[in-house]
Amino acid sequence: MDGVRAHRREEAAKGFPLLRGCPSTFVLRRLAALDRMTERDREDYADQLSELAEAQAGGALSHDERAALVKRLPVVAEVEGSGAARPDLRFQNVKNLARLAADPGGIEGFIRLQGLEGESAGPPAPHVTSFAEAVPVTPAKLRKAVSGALEARFGGKVMKECADLDQLRVEVPRGRMVLNLGFASKGWGAMSRQLDYSLWADLDGVRMVPTTYEALWLLPAQWDLLTPSNVEAAAAHLVRLVETRLALQG
Repeated sequence: MDGVRAHRREEAAKGFPLLRGCPSTFVLRRLAALDRMTERDREDYADQLSELAEAQAGGALSHDERAALVKRLPVVAEVEGSGAARPDLRFQNVKNLARLAADPGGIEGFIRLQGLEGESAGPPAPHVTSFAEAVPVTPAKLRKAVSGALEARFGGKVMKECADLDQLRVEVPRGRMVLNLGFASKGWGAMSRQLDYSLWADLDGVRMVPTTYEALWLLPAQWDLLTPSNVEAAAAHLVRLVETRLALQG
């Protein structure tokens, strides 16, 4: 756990660069809260989150037990209580933005109707820098970009397991890894997420619990801001996340 603790603190000191690369509204909400804090508070957050994560890893906490622990972690409590109280386009997934753009009045009409202004009336940057870019990447193009990036880095072949699941099984320096990739198909238009992933590995003879990079920050690994403009960068970032998560194991 010392390596994971150190990683959280180092990322906090740098401004959370790995989290910032994740095209996820869950991540953007978390970063918006952290960006309002001082550098010292962000580092305190990293330390306190480590306490919470380690407590949860030690066994399932009841709702009351978790609430009591969070009360003793004031910066974590502040972040978890900072959810937006009104519509905010920065935290709308790309499928919702595309639907809003297709409605009568479009996104500008929605902004006027909701009385949005300032940052809340802007797109979910940096992943979508204008509302014109808010077009979901097709599942086929997403699969191709992700598979290509992973195969180029880790070798092997990403195999299609079923309509919504691909899998990569490869040897890695300390053992072997299985990476699961979940995709939303064309028939799942109501689903906001476009990609989720998880990995596990046998490293040095020890099997790790299935996890993700975002799980280090107690966030879901659900990407919902993938567009034709950013899909290649997102695929490259997924490689970095997998590399980082493997390096932090054991």
